[in-house]
Amino acid sequence: METGDPDDVLTLLLLASHPNVNLRAVTITPGSMEQVALVLWMLKEIQLPEVRVGAQEWPKNAEKKCVRGKFYDSFGRIPEHLVEGIESAEQVLLESCDQDTTLLTGGPLHNLGCVLGVPGFTLGRWVAQGGFAGEGVVPSELQLEKFAGKRTCQTWNFNGNISAAEAALESTCILRKVLVSKNVCHRAVYDNRFHLDFVQALEQSERIAAQTTRAVALKLLCSAMQAYRRGEGKKLHDPLAMAAVVDETVCSFREVRVIRDKQGWGSVPDTGTNTWISIDYDDERFRQILLGSGPMHDVAA
Repeated sequence: METGDPDDVLTLLLLASHPNVNLRAVTITPGSMEQVALVLWMLKEIQLPEVRVGAQEWPKNAEKKCVRGKFYDSFGRIPEHLVEGIESAEQVLLESCDQDTTLLTGGPLHNLGCVLGVPGFTLGRWVAQGGFAGEGVVPSELQLEKFAGKRTCQTWNFNGNISAAEAALESTCILRKVLVSKNVCHRAVYDNRFHLDFVQALEQSERIAAQTTRAVALKLLCSAMQAYRRGEGKKLHDPLAMAAVVDETVCSFREVRVIRDKQGWGSVPDTGTNTWISIDYDDERFRQILLGSGPMHDVAA
């Protein structure tokens, strides 16, 4: 995860507290001290302090400033002198991932790129927020107006480390690759209806037990999003990928080969690649998954 957009933190809260997910690890890019302090604080608050935390090339990037925006004021930080147990993201991924684990990526692929070259690394499923499915893959009636007719498009998470993205897409160490693409995730939004649904889910959780991981995570989420100016809706790029971790049927996928040109990333239909990209999604199922329904997966994020 990164901290350039609120949806990374929302994803962590939702993933960590989902009843059908066993969160094994969190890795951070670029791995600043404030990012680490934020993630450790969140895991402590939701009663998951045993989850391993790794940071990119830790502690090389500790002094970087990359937690910006009023959204993050809704959360605390572990005091720096109490930060301990932080490992390199490469080591955490190597030891946390196996053929039965899902890795969810919601940021540039620096950490995954590093571990791909380590002997013994294997991963059952990689679910990435990234890539683009356009003309020739997505039926015209499902294309958003802003992407209509486009075959390729820039996509931030893959552009953040192009060589790592290409290596991951080509890797035989990853058994299944699932891309929740830009053309679909731009339709998923946190709107007022979604906020009220989360508030109701929080109230229900607190009636059962106020201090459970789920209840505390929902409380943090609702409080932060109440203060956050949502406007017409906050796009939920990473939470849609998280929903696909829990239940791939939330999206319609097509098997493709990923391509890249001067205009950006794209895909073409192909078989035998075991790389699947989203062409549509079920909004109601998406909301249901994030609100807490939905098979158990071991997950590293």
